[in-house]
Amino acid sequence: MRFLADFSFDQISFWLGFLAASLVWWIFMRSRRHLPGIKKYVQLKLEQARERNRAGVSAYFRQEALRRAQRQHIARGLFPLEEILIPPRLFIPPSYIEPQAENQPEGLAAQIVPYLPDWPEFLAPFHYPSLTPAQALEHGIRLAIVAPPGGGKSVALADLALHLARKDTQVANLDRRFPIYLHAHEISWAVDPKEAFTSLVKAAARQVPAFVANRVSHFLHEVFTEGRAVLLIDGLDELPSTAAENASRALGQWCLTFPQLFIAVTANPDELDGLVSLEFFPLAVAPWTYEERRIFAMQWQERWISRILPEVNKRLGISGVDPDLLAHWILDRTSDTPLEWTLKVWAATAGDMIGPGYQNAMDAFILRTAHPKLPRQALARLAYQFFQSESPTLPFSQLESILGKLKITISAGTEDEFAPVSTAKPAKKKKQKTTRVSSGGMALDQSIQNGLFAEFPGEQIAFIHPVIAGYLAGEAEDQEFELWIKESSAWPVQQSLLAFQAARDLPLHYITRTLQDPPTPLHVHLLRLARWLKFTRPNASWRAPAMRKLLNSLYDDSLPFSIRAKCLCAILQSSDPSLPTLIKQLLTAPSAVLRQLVILGAGVLGDSSLLSPVLDRYADQEEGVRIAACLAVSAIGGKMAADTLMETLLHGDDALRQAAAEMLAAAPGGHDILRDAVNSTDLLTRRAAILGLTYVNEDWVKVMLEKIAIEDGQWVVRNAAGQVLEMQRGENHLAPRPLQPPSESPWLITYASQQGQGISPGTEADDLLLHAVGSGSPDEKVRALQYLRTKPSPEVAQAVTDLLKTSDPRVREAAAYALWQIHSASASRQ
Repeated sequence: MRFLADFSFDQISFWLGFLAASLVWWIFMRSRRHLPGIKKYVQLKLEQARERNRAGVSAYFRQEALRRAQRQHIARGLFPLEEILIPPRLFIPPSYIEPQAENQPEGLAAQIVPYLPDWPEFLAPFHYPSLTPAQALEHGIRLAIVAPPGGGKSVALADLALHLARKDTQVANLDRRFPIYLHAHEISWAVDPKEAFTSLVKAAARQVPAFVANRVSHFLHEVFTEGRAVLLIDGLDELPSTAAENASRALGQWCLTFPQLFIAVTANPDELDGLVSLEFFPLAVAPWTYEERRIFAMQWQERWISRILPEVNKRLGISGVDPDLLAHWILDRTSDTPLEWTLKVWAATAGDMIGPGYQNAMDAFILRTAHPKLPRQALARLAYQFFQSESPTLPFSQLESILGKLKITISAGTEDEFAPVSTAKPAKKKKQKTTRVSSGGMALDQSIQNGLFAEFPGEQIAFIHPVIAGYLAGEAEDQEFELWIKESSAWPVQQSLLAFQAARDLPLHYITRTLQDPPTPLHVHLLRLARWLKFTRPNASWRAPAMRKLLNSLYDDSLPFSIRAKCLCAILQSSDPSLPTLIKQLLTAPSAVLRQLVILGAGVLGDSSLLSPVLDRYADQEEGVRIAACLAVSAIGGKMAADTLMETLLHGDDALRQAAAEMLAAAPGGHDILRDAVNSTDLLTRRAAILGLTYVNEDWVKVMLEKIAIEDGQWVVRNAAGQVLEMQRGENHLAPRPLQPPSESPWLITYASQQGQGISPGTEADDLLLHAVGSGSPDEKVRALQYLRTKPSPEVAQAVTDLLKTSDPRVREAAAYALWQIHSASASRQ
């Protein structure tokens, strides 16, 4: 107790401390109600500080996306993309394949025309439901943009990058996100997905200045986690099988690590690989219609005349030929891909086209962009090396070495003599790690600048397009090239090589086996072969057997409607002069399903001589045939077709009126017709016109519908106007939605309870889904197929294949669509 002897009590200190503590406590109690606001304010300031930090880095990515996107086309050396762009659209699956919401409104085209994402040429003439790439991403799906080689995948992705970079996507939840825009050849798709992310960071870091490059890894991890970026990867469709599988594994790891990340990639419709299991939605790029090809040719001519011709005349003394004459010469009804059409228009306006065919246009492009000292056989040897190596890129040094062995000789300082005329902004200069002084190196350098090759980090070189690589590789002198063929592979370089070898009527074992063997359930190899028909001569030895086999499948009533439609589309793509006669013969077939299909084929062909026999089908007993006839009339076009659509809107039956209104909504001058029809005294005409206005998203439509919904004297018309208004004001019902986890799916929970089972959170419920496919109602089978198509196992593939024989046409079509995705995945591809 001795310590108490020294104890003293200072009253002043005590009371000062007491008062201070009381004051602090009083202030705390008085301000407690403001603490949440203070906390929120501090968090807001911290978030604003982070945003300011990010804004600088994200601005660099936006700028780089703008720069890159303007060069993502074959004529990048002439014009920025936007100056000749035809705005891309993506076809959307119908409700019988992708059930979204109850009572989802849907046009007649989606009900009558089969959905063919791997043969989109069949859909384009009928104004099939479609969205912009940005609209397709609205609900956060993982997007795989698919199309045949040269079909516009890269341009569609570039269009999305442009809108994201400028914050003008017209989709609210996208404008706050910025693009990370990369090419697959910039990323090392290592076996270890973690290493692939490191490679992605390195690729992204090249797009920003050096002083912020060290922050890119942390920055990407942060914005990917928060879902503030959209990762765009071009060129995924150009990867061969092994690299594509590695890329899918890396993407899977990123999807798992960053579930909020928006991703859009380009993909091969015949080789989706692991994208299927990652629940990517494959949406097909809409091919150009006749009108869009005309607009593109006009845009090209306009810029060519104002920019290119004066420079050509100044440098070379060539005034050029009349581009109007050439445009009319090549503007026919052929369904060229954007690549094919661009090369034709370019060759026609440049005056170096030696014939009307696609191969002539490619020859002109190669001559125009290759160094003149590079002989054609040297280019073929280079292209064949890519094919033989099964690689889309090769080191510059390896290609230089090949040219060195061919003894290419070029004088130094002559490169500029062979530079093409260009009005586009030059590409960003890259630091050269080596000095290229050899003749082969100089020839390659000039060919890169001219646009025949593209250069990627690490001095990796690729042909500007895999179709051109395959075309040249087919000219290499190697009699044993088929030893390198992988028949299961849909790699574009290989497919292009085979296509142009087949066009030369060379004996190919692949063709022989395909024509001899019975077709697979999806007719995969036969349809792959059929894509080559349009390149062949009429007297090619394999052409007639292939056409017969396709016709046999067209007649086969046991096949799903969509597979028969693909066979018909392949026949129509063959450019055979006897096609109009064949269509006329089949229009009177006893099978209503075949008549409906062939009438749609007449619309795809677009031959005016078919208009009269198609009109005869307006009196068909089957409603589906009559509607198909109306759609085909619109697709064939012309004054007589326009008059027929107007007459149908005024005097047809209810379904035909609606079909005519839908077609007029997308036809030139159709809006004025619908505007007048809304004021018709005929009840059915007014209602059909209102339903047609569903697809016209303009302000005057909303004003008119608001007035009708209140003032029209007929309830059925007011109701139709109200429904259309509600749909146009609401969220985009066409945009695909991510699949719900099985444990959260209402229909599957109900089905499980009926079977006396439950679904635990986080479980896949594969057995229950297979049970639903085998024993459920038609609606339950279709919904189960939505999940099972993402599980490409042999058991699932067999269960889905069995559904191709079911009697319910809706289930058969959903099964065919699911099986297409399953087959394209590496796990089930043979």
